[in-house]
Amino acid sequence: STLYEDIIRIRATNYKNKSHVKQLSGYDKNQEKLIWIESKLMLENIKRDIKIKQNEINKKEFSIKEKYLSEIYVALGEYVDIGTKLYTIHDFSKSKIEVYIRHSDFQKLKEKQVYINSAKSNFSVEKISQVNDTERISTYKVVLSSVNKLRQEYYGKIVKVEFK
Repeated sequence: STLYEDIIRIRATNYKNKSHVKQLSGYDKNQEKLIWIESKLMLENIKRDIKIKQNEINKKEFSIKEKYLSEIYVALGEYVDIGTKLYTIHDFSKSKIEVYIRHSDFQKLKEKQVYINSAKSNFSVEKISQVNDTERISTYKVVLSSVNKLRQEYYGKIVKVEFK
């Protein structure tokens, strides 16, 4: 902002010097005054924008509850653009299992109980895709979910899923 203050000081001096010259028209004197006032206004807008940005930066806070933060990609004070990946987070509050079924097995799926490794489970059908899967032709993706009780019984494991 010191450069803008120098510009304002120079323009103020120009205006004061030209305002005493009798050969200049009122229009020229007003133009010089207008340039000086616009410079002052520009500096005030820049100062206001800086304060707003500093306030926005100071209000940025990230808090994570019941989740696992595995990796942070930016350092403290580093500038990031909108959409930049900041960190990787894993939500262990809910377990999800994805299964692919045939259309013929679709009927009454939500009414059936989910068994995992031949044992009755607390998993329920969260979502049934209405569109064929693009990789597993003629199958539909079904997402099963369950609220975790701080244990990862099936995390990263292959399980047998039955609907009875």
